[in-house]
Amino acid sequence: MPSGSWNDASLDLASLPFSEEMFPGLPSRDLGLGASDDGTLIVGLWEATKGETTYTQDTDEFGSVVAGHAVIEVDGEQPLAIGPGDVFFLPSGRRVHWTVAEGIRKFYSVRLRS
Repeated sequence: MPSGSWNDASLDLASLPFSEEMFPGLPSRDLGLGASDDGTLIVGLWEATKGETTYTQDTDEFGSVVAGHAVIEVDGEQPLAIGPGDVFFLPSGRRVHWTVAEGIRKFYSVRLRS
C-alpha cells in the first residue's frame, strides 16, 4: 500500500497514465489505497483532467475533494459544485454527469454491491 497521509493531497500518481477507458470524455487515473477483507469496500485516490462524462453509478461512493473543482449532476437533483474540503455521496444506480474545468483530485470510498 502506498505511503502518505489521508489528508495529504501530494500522494504521487505521476507514474500512472491518464485513461478514458472508465470515463469516456474525462481522462482520469486511480490509485487504489486499500480494500476490506471481503473486497466489498475499496478506498483510493482519483484524479481527472479537464473533461466531461456521463455514466450510471454502479457503487455507493463517498468522496472528499482535496484539490481542484468540478460540477456533479446526479439525475433528478440540483447540480453540485465541489472543491477542496467538500464531501459528496453518489448513490448506486443513478445517472451521474461530471464536468471538470481544469482538474480535480479526490479520495473515495466505494461499496460494491454483491
